[in-house]
Amino acid sequence: MDVHDAAGRRVFAGNGRANSVKTIAGVAPMRVYLGSASGVQLEINNRAVAIGPQFWAGDVARFEAGADGVLRRDSRAATPGPGAATPAAATPGAAIPGAHPSG
Repeated sequence: MDVHDAAGRRVFAGNGRANSVKTIAGVAPMRVYLGSASGVQLEINNRAVAIGPQFWAGDVARFEAGADGVLRRDSRAATPGPGAATPAAATPGAAIPGAHPSG
């Protein structure tokens, strides 16, 4: 998992464990890269958010997430940030401002 805030600062990079929760805060919109994303459940500001099929390529999801819970195509998806070479394996969580994903 790799998450950057609106200023482009990395706010989280790493792997999650099954049934774990990651809470990540930062200025929205957040750019999110999830490797092995099929087991991820995403919440933004305590509301469940579905990661739609338009954000998937295989088992990888890339998107921008606003504090309003709306996901958009990552405008920089063509150039994944550092850490993308080692995406989160079995990452059960990724989050956005004031959010906590669970898996």
